[in-house]
Amino acid sequence: SQQGKYDSEAEDVDDRANYYDKYYNGREGLTILFAAGNDGPASGTVSPPATAKNSLSVGNHQNRYSGAPDTLMSGSSRGPTDDGRQKPELSAPGTFILSSRSRSTSASGWGTFDSNYVYMGGTSMATPITAGASALIYQHMFDNLAYTTPTSALVKGILSTSSHDMAGQYGSATNGAGEIAPNNHEGYGLLDLDRAVNSSFIDNESVGTGDTIGYRFTVPSSAPDLRLMLSYTDYPSTAAASTNLVNDLDFALKDPSGNWVEYGNNIDNM
Repeated sequence: SQQGKYDSEAEDVDDRANYYDKYYNGREGLTILFAAGNDGPASGTVSPPATAKNSLSVGNHQNRYSGAPDTLMSGSSRGPTDDGRQKPELSAPGTFILSSRSRSTSASGWGTFDSNYVYMGGTSMATPITAGASALIYQHMFDNLAYTTPTSALVKGILSTSSHDMAGQYGSATNGAGEIAPNNHEGYGLLDLDRAVNSSFIDNESVGTGDTIGYRFTVPSSAPDLRLMLSYTDYPSTAAASTNLVNDLDFALKDPSGNWVEYGNNIDNM
């Protein structure tokens, strides 16, 4: 089984996303999305190329009937990847999605709507919804913020960190019940485009080996919480590598009292 593995397809995804963000500086990046798969609820079931580091991998949650929308579909594939990276990044509506119907088949999907449309479900439905949200983020930056060079890392980071927790409900009492996002079931949670367009960001920065870069900002006292995301496009790895993260970037946060908190790539510390 290829579940959880970093293979040549994942390597190709990372290579293309990294190439665009690095060498097409001055233009928008290439945001690449893949469905996590429908092999859950067991852990480690996300399949390549959704195992790529620079892809936005999407799970699916219930958007109709009991538990909607705060219940992840049991069949939605789960992380982590074989080398321990969190997947998926987020979850989106993936049940009973109205989809176009091919006229070359009599298949009725999850249910017929009319001669042109059927209801479908799965992470393959959640992913195009997230792709549409990604396109709207690009348009928002172009039209409303006059920012024409968003990297793929920025779009991925904004959509991930603006997602909201699913209250620990996953359709299976033994698979993640009670876990708070981010986790390897829902990722950072449900896609939330309203929160995404209200995100602040710094983009197109870079550091070299051993370098540090710092920022200072003021958080209004009225803010309910503070969410920070460090998102970057990594160099491609290889299928033979036991650890596929090439660049290890961490960040540290200093609170108003002068206390530092170190954050790494381990989501359990977040």
